Amino acid sequence: MVTRLHREIPEADAYGEFIGLAKFSTAGATALKKLYHARREEFAGQPYREAKVFEKAYMIHLMQDMIEAGTKMVHVDTPGGYIEVDTQQDFEYARQFWTDRHLTKK
Repeated sequence: MVTRLHREIPEADAYGEFIGLAKFSTAGATALKKLYHARREEFAGQPYREAKVFEKAYMIHLMQDMIEAGTKMVHVDTPGGYIEVDTQQDFEYARQFWTDRHLTKK
């Protein structure tokens, strides 16, 4: 069961990382859209959770709202040595990781 989604959960306290992929039931998707429109109406141009303005908020902010409102969410593990690449530093790490991994498999 997912109990918290936040970008600043210490690694030691986190079970995993949201990879930006989610599957919703029809009811869940409807609830997410309804929440999005309500929050947009309430917070347009204003701070929302950790975002400086609603328009810069992340999907996890809305999902956390849903969790806090009692929506049940579960996770699915995606094993396989995935690496998130958002920065040049991430890219360099990934390149080294995959090179090292490829060389050790021979």
